[in-house]
Amino acid sequence: MDFQQVVRNWNSLINELERLDSMYSSFSETDTRCKIIDPIIKEVFGWQEDTITREPKISAGYIDYYCESSKNKFVLEAKRTGVPFRIPRNQERLISKTLEKSCPELFEAIEQARSYARQKNCPFCIVSNGLSLIFIKTYPANDKTIDVISYNGKESIEKSLHIIYSLISPYSSSSEQLFLEALSASGEIRNEPQFRKTILGTHYFQNRLQDFNALASILRPLLHKYFGEVTNVKEHERDKFMQEVYCVTNNLDNYGDELKIYLKNRIPFFGNPVKQVITTKDSSGDFGQDLKMEFQKDSGHVFLLLGNVGAGKTTFMHRFYSLLLEEVSKRQLVWIHIDFLKLKKSGKALHDFINDSIMSVINENYQDLDLTSLEALLKIYEDEISRLKKGRWKLILSMEEKLNDRLHDFLEERESDLPNHIRRIFNYIQQKLNKVICIVFDNVDQLDTKIQLEISHYAFAEAENSKTLIVVSLRDETFWNIRTRLPIDAFSNFTHYQIIPPEATQLIQKRISYTKNLLGTQQVNFDVRRAGKPIAVSVRIKDVFEVLDNTISTQYTKGIIENLSSGNMRQALELFRDLVTSGHTDVSRFVNNMVLQERPKLYRPDEVLKSLALTDYVIYNSEKSKIINLFTINKDGFFSHFVTIRILQVLRDLYHQSFGHDLGEGYVPISRLLQDLSPYVKDESALRLCIIPLLRYFLIDSDIGSRRPDENEQNYYDEVKLLRITPAGIYYLDEIMYSFEYLELVLHDTPICNEEKFSELSYTLNSLRTNHLERSDYWKTRIKAVELFVSYLGEQEDNDQAYLEQVGLQTRWGKIVPRIRSEISKKIEEIKARNNITA
Repeated sequence: MDFQQVVRNWNSLINELERLDSMYSSFSETDTRCKIIDPIIKEVFGWQEDTITREPKISAGYIDYYCESSKNKFVLEAKRTGVPFRIPRNQERLISKTLEKSCPELFEAIEQARSYARQKNCPFCIVSNGLSLIFIKTYPANDKTIDVISYNGKESIEKSLHIIYSLISPYSSSSEQLFLEALSASGEIRNEPQFRKTILGTHYFQNRLQDFNALASILRPLLHKYFGEVTNVKEHERDKFMQEVYCVTNNLDNYGDELKIYLKNRIPFFGNPVKQVITTKDSSGDFGQDLKMEFQKDSGHVFLLLGNVGAGKTTFMHRFYSLLLEEVSKRQLVWIHIDFLKLKKSGKALHDFINDSIMSVINENYQDLDLTSLEALLKIYEDEISRLKKGRWKLILSMEEKLNDRLHDFLEERESDLPNHIRRIFNYIQQKLNKVICIVFDNVDQLDTKIQLEISHYAFAEAENSKTLIVVSLRDETFWNIRTRLPIDAFSNFTHYQIIPPEATQLIQKRISYTKNLLGTQQVNFDVRRAGKPIAVSVRIKDVFEVLDNTISTQYTKGIIENLSSGNMRQALELFRDLVTSGHTDVSRFVNNMVLQERPKLYRPDEVLKSLALTDYVIYNSEKSKIINLFTINKDGFFSHFVTIRILQVLRDLYHQSFGHDLGEGYVPISRLLQDLSPYVKDESALRLCIIPLLRYFLIDSDIGSRRPDENEQNYYDEVKLLRITPAGIYYLDEIMYSFEYLELVLHDTPICNEEKFSELSYTLNSLRTNHLERSDYWKTRIKAVELFVSYLGEQEDNDQAYLEQVGLQTRWGKIVPRIRSEISKKIEEIKARNNITA
């Protein structure tokens, strides 16, 4: 029986074996042996009945299975399926002594199997409780060396079926040596490449910056002010700015298919309706109406604003209060906005920060209420003071000076207890001044999950105790993650709303228009070359922004910004700023185009990605770039250039499937992803390392989001349970990785595992830097470098496939490089035609 037959046998039996294995409550040890272990030994691995001895008696007892062929032999101790093997998660190689306390049932079975194996002179033995196979060294060197290999469960067995076959096949004549090798192995699927270098690693100027972009120095102050956070705009100008640049939203049906599906499926419904906030020029949708309706009540209410990172929750709230709330409502309202981005910088404990922020807003924005005056304080504590005057102070009512001293001490003591003092102020505002209090907890979702939960608890408690209105901005996946830990069942006065992000290019173009209108006739001088001679040219800055408008209107640039931002407006604005200020902007050509062309553009399509990937650096470095390298080699145990791409492919294949959880379609459990990727990833820990860059670059999303964790969240990514591909991830799969400019960039920081190919590629790239090539030769050399890189990738993929076939592992995907080669060939022909290059 060859290994391919073993795979077929396993696939034909596994569903029934798994069903039987799950029936542990009704299975005896005999049932386990007859119904599960017997089929594995005989029908999967091919042991014939006459080579198996059951329960032979030896001095140490009765052996459950003794299997001996002319080439191989082993002892197997069987336990019923109900005996749990509590193997530490993701741990395949173990020290048996460590199981004595953590898993005593297994440790006892191991010691029993060893005693049998010693009498039969077997180098290793096995313990099984059904779909778990525990291989044990019969004579361990000591109590501190690895002496156990655990294949615990269906997925673990399937991933290592070729290794298990080599150990217990009746035809294996070197099982002892193979077992020792498996024990000493690092757990990798195959050996790490002996040679591995990057072109970047050979550069002594790895972090060298590109020559200064003259355009950037002029535009950076404007870009920071008008193309960043709304709070960057000075307060006296902010209302006008928001009025002009705010993008109204209708509903998700106006978006492209991929982005619409992505955004719509982010919102879990939890059995409660989530309202989409549809805004117009003069309306904030249901949110504004609902908030004003709560003015008339006295029960407290929590409004949860849910939206993905950068959806515009902060901008929405600023606009609502500043521009859309009628003056009559504002006069009735005390609006307390707390920005939790300032929490860390303040250095204060959470509750101290909240209380200080509330008092700061009251003192600065509501001076007309005069809440710190003696007259107001006397009214705030009027009831208590009245009781004291009827009680212990009655004796000193006629002693004015002494009474004032007591009153001073009383008020000082009350004000020092800030939480209670604030509660009394709130009560005074509500009962005596007939006003409504609304506290906005903004940017809560920028904090780590523990603090988000604490703030959310505070919000619900404060709304109930103080009868205030509280608005909390959260990412939808944050709420999903902490929803079971919130007092929602006990407090029913809450509503959730989905903030729909605008289209990224619409957002940018509105800001461009606003900036142009401010600039008037301001001019700037540039030195450019025309016909080989330097000349001075003056252009209006507003015309520069006109060119930027033309640039992002192109289909290619618009596609990059829309897809890579995936509904994250903060990311879209950052990409735009990088695009404009990149050190790779050809300002001379740009200014010439402004003067000579009717609708000039800042970049040719093939230059956009380069500018985003390099910004101000000369050479691509994956650690500094906003463009991810899909071909890097991860610590996944397989050491292939294509594992990252396979992760994205699996997630896209499952994009429209549901997996029985509350989140929308396409959120795939880590366990399912690991199952599909078992030929490429050694275990769950390795898979988690692979997904971290994808989360940071927003190519995938998770049930806890894709934000970069706070420095205090050391194990943040360990909490991820579900993953989904984003439009950015799909865009990489469908567009970016087939582009000439992308491959030309990432080849510099891709580990090359073939020394000959590395030398050839390094020599080719060096000729670009050191030789003054004519235009035709310059392009030919660039083309050669990309072709060499694609050829290298093709060889590596062939090696991957050959290895998988050799060990009998099956994959359901075709090769990646043939399509890359085909697409790049077309791009190269276009480049040659554009630059008049002959073969």
